Amino acid sequence: MCLPTTYGSPILIFIGTIGNVLSIVVLLRPRLRKSTTMFYLTCLSFGDLFTLYTGLLRYWIHSAFKVDDRNLSNAACTVHAFFVYLLLDFTVWVLVAVTVDRCISVSLPFRVKRLCSMKRSRMVVTFILMMLFFKNMHFFWTLSLVETLKHSCDGSSPEEIHFLHLFGRG
Repeated sequence: MCLPTTYGSPILIFIGTIGNVLSIVVLLRPRLRKSTTMFYLTCLSFGDLFTLYTGLLRYWIHSAFKVDDRNLSNAACTVHAFFVYLLLDFTVWVLVAVTVDRCISVSLPFRVKRLCSMKRSRMVVTFILMMLFFKNMHFFWTLSLVETLKHSCDGSSPEEIHFLHLFGRG
């Protein structure tokens, strides 16, 4: 049993949930809803909230109760890994979009209305999700349950090894 994970994770999940829900409530107020930055920050809060419940919650359950939902089936293994990595990547790229949005607002104040519209910010978030979908799609054919003494969700299939060597990680 890992004490920091067992006792710290529920605290982080609780605080993170409250913080992200409050952020979403504030950012969805009618006056703020029109701002592209607030749109990105709302997407970031949703992404962080889902990351807490797909990533950290799994680690806490595994640490506290010795149950791993990835080891229930091949589908659970691949789908969970896909969503965890998609959400982790999504929050990073939305933060990049916020930074670019703010940079344009500061450095090009006369073109900000044209460059940073709600339509464009929705397109940016859709583009980010599509690219990350394709980036993380490999989990569906490279991860599977490996039969050892117990089931484990592992990427040691020949396809995963080839993928890792192809992209310089193996």
